[in-house]
Amino acid sequence: MIRMNSTNLLLYKNDANCVILNEQLISTIMECFNMSNIKTYKNTKKQVNILKNNKIQIKKDLNENKIIMIMNKLSHNNLNELIKEYLSIITVLDYEQYNIIQNEILIKMVKDINFIDNYIPFIIILFGIEKHRLNLNPDYFIIKLEEILKSSNELDRHACLEIIKRLIKLKFFKDSMYDYISTLLNNDNIPKVDIYNWFNNNYRSKYRSVLLDNIKYCIDNNMTREQYMIESLLSNQVDSPDMLQVDSPVTPDKPDSHDSPDTQSVTLINNIIEEYLYIENIDEIINFLNIECKDLSGKNIFCKELLKFYIDTNKNSILNLLETLVKKKILFKSNLSKGLLLFIDNNNYNNNNYNNNNMEKFLKFLKNNNITKNIEHIFKKHKIKINYE
Repeated sequence: MIRMNSTNLLLYKNDANCVILNEQLISTIMECFNMSNIKTYKNTKKQVNILKNNKIQIKKDLNENKIIMIMNKLSHNNLNELIKEYLSIITVLDYEQYNIIQNEILIKMVKDINFIDNYIPFIIILFGIEKHRLNLNPDYFIIKLEEILKSSNELDRHACLEIIKRLIKLKFFKDSMYDYISTLLNNDNIPKVDIYNWFNNNYRSKYRSVLLDNIKYCIDNNMTREQYMIESLLSNQVDSPDMLQVDSPVTPDKPDSHDSPDTQSVTLINNIIEEYLYIENIDEIINFLNIECKDLSGKNIFCKELLKFYIDTNKNSILNLLETLVKKKILFKSNLSKGLLLFIDNNNYNNNNYNNNNMEKFLKFLKNNNITKNIEHIFKKHKIKINYE
């Protein structure tokens, strides 16, 4: 028995064995189907957004995205495997392509300076490979290091100084680099905290006079905090063991203790967010949340970290991502509000230790999505009225 529905009915219109029906009659019958409780069936196929998938794949294929994804996986026990992966998936043909990779590497290292012990051995081997393969030197990496040292961001400058320290220790930079940086920093226009960050665990007695000169400068200019910091360097006048000869091969330093589960979780979250901002593949975010952030606590932390990225970058794609995840019921509205509370708790809320304009944009986004419960005090602080006030 043939199952009759509106689609099958239309098929009989041009059937020579059937009585010809006029258009008006067919329309009347169709309306009856639509008005009745009879279920109509449609032959539909799920549409695959080929252009979107191609766009995502193109982004993944860019060298700058590949190197970030490799660095996201680096640990103290998988260096050789990821060097092989670098050689198999990344092709460098000229200085322009190499400069892009160097830039991404440095940005990643500065941002995630706590993982420097994983990154340093990797980049030393990588730079050696490209020197041997194409006779390319990491000149751009060094240029960008110096640019950041002259920037206004104290945390970024500190990170760069730590990178340079490690590279000198492992003989990637010649010992003259130590003198170059020490001389570069011995300038009244250089923030004195940089003097401390450079010579901390990196002291050489021949620069004692430099420290004394900077202490005097701090006293004369009422820079008490910096004065005490630099004075603490002179309490131990022995040359830093970091500067002793290193004869052992370059291998990653093993951590004294394993990272806490919370630290590991935040690192994974930051890595997946960073990858999303490059390729904007929401399916990978959803898969990550379903596997790595199954409980409410994990989703709250994910929202906190995503808010940090938004405050720093002001990228609308982050707000769009949050809105989509809520609509798909991957996140709850409460996750966003609790993520906001976690962010504020970790960022010295009373001193506004964040970009105020971006915070207000985020609060307006929450308000437009009716997310205000238990965070009314934050709206009040930023003088944003909510609907039921």
